[in-house]
Amino acid sequence: MHKTKDAVLVIYNEDPRTLCHGGNLRVHHLLVGLAESFSVTLLILTPPSKTSVSVEAVPYTIIHAPTSPILYLSKQPLATLVLYFFGALSRASKIFFRSQPLFTRHFYQIRCLRVAATALLKKKTFDYVIVEHSYLGAVLKNIQTRAVTVIDFHNVHAFSEATKYNRWIGGLIERRARRHYDIAVCCSVDDQHRLRLLGYDQVFVIPNGATVDSAVLPEQVPDAMSLLFMGDLRYPSNLEGVSFFLQHIYPLLPGAIPFHIIGYGSEALRPFSATFPSVTAHGFVPDPSVFFNNAILVCPIFNGGGTRLKVLSAFAAGVPVISTPRGVEGLGCVDGIHVLLASSARQFVDRITAILHDQQLYSAIRHAAFQFVRDQYSWERIGDGYVKMLSRFSKPSP
Repeated sequence: MHKTKDAVLVIYNEDPRTLCHGGNLRVHHLLVGLAESFSVTLLILTPPSKTSVSVEAVPYTIIHAPTSPILYLSKQPLATLVLYFFGALSRASKIFFRSQPLFTRHFYQIRCLRVAATALLKKKTFDYVIVEHSYLGAVLKNIQTRAVTVIDFHNVHAFSEATKYNRWIGGLIERRARRHYDIAVCCSVDDQHRLRLLGYDQVFVIPNGATVDSAVLPEQVPDAMSLLFMGDLRYPSNLEGVSFFLQHIYPLLPGAIPFHIIGYGSEALRPFSATFPSVTAHGFVPDPSVFFNNAILVCPIFNGGGTRLKVLSAFAAGVPVISTPRGVEGLGCVDGIHVLLASSARQFVDRITAILHDQQLYSAIRHAAFQFVRDQYSWERIGDGYVKMLSRFSKPSP
């Protein structure tokens, strides 16, 4: 007799099919992996009409949670209006919430998702409920379910935020969330240790991955090299890192090496082009691979957690990476073999200069990194591991 697939509900605050930043890449690929063995439903907020998403068919069902405050006024009118006000203000303001937008902008989203999840869980039985991101952890507050509950930490904000205030807020939210979940998953062993310090008992590492398109990396002769940064510049750690690179590293490099910056929010860095004409901030680019040919990825990240999808994507494309140790934290790659590490402006300059003038080093780094990501970080391998981990946990039927 054919066994019915276990049902999984995943709760997220945006449509991951846009693939516009690391969080969406992680969620989408893990959903695809889970759908191989489970019946997967994704609950997300209704996207803005201007948002464009991939039209490709996906192996999971998508349900939209309404975001109009009118729908919720009858139950908690004052709380709904206050949360909606702060959510709208934090998105629009560049003054009042400049230092802590990551947390303030999600207060109202949590309310919308909680109401929708409560209604959905009354209609349908799920075996697993997974909430993406620690700042959405309160979604399951006061929701009764027999499902195994899982929270996916893309970052551990109690340890990764740049300011003491944000670390305090992050820690408060993440400690309070643990009472609602049976299992926590995270991106690295380092984050696993941090979560245990926050009081989480069942913590499993489900790393980020990369799409490896070929079994063998094509040969490439470096010619007209360029530097590349990929990342969502609305994320403070990315903006801090690129700003440091432009102010303290790029001016020390010999010659006018083209430097391409891609990702949401990078338009804010365009004034640097007046000082450095060879620096181009492209904004969001649907297909970053057009910049991969003869590129060197720089990852000057000093804060933040998780693991860098930008680094794994570069490895899979044969793009050499020069990074801070924090930028490749948790990946297990080795300095001088898979990546070149730099902890200061002077070291970044030395590493970039070395790889620009040493074709043998360039070739060795890109081939070793490609083999490393192919063997350990393919999304197929990671999806299989996620399925096996979840299959170990189940709650008895009532």
